[in-house]
Amino acid sequence: MMRAFLVYLGIEAVAANRPSNQVEITIGRLLAVCAHPLLAWRRLSPSARLVVWSGYAAAAYAVVLTLLLLRHPSLF
Repeated sequence: MMRAFLVYLGIEAVAANRPSNQVEITIGRLLAVCAHPLLAWRRLSPSARLVVWSGYAAAAYAVVLTLLLLRHPSLF
């Protein structure tokens, strides 16, 4: 109902008449996992869970290392 109203106002365009391709689906799923990792955790395979966990660990390591280098650059 809301989408029809937005189309009527001209704010949102009418949906394209083409099927989604695999790249669009993959990007959408990747964004969903990044936005809601706890909800997607049950659906992911064990190897995908390892990739998500490794990504968060690497990001945390990079953030902590950057903060330490900015705080005490002479120690490194």
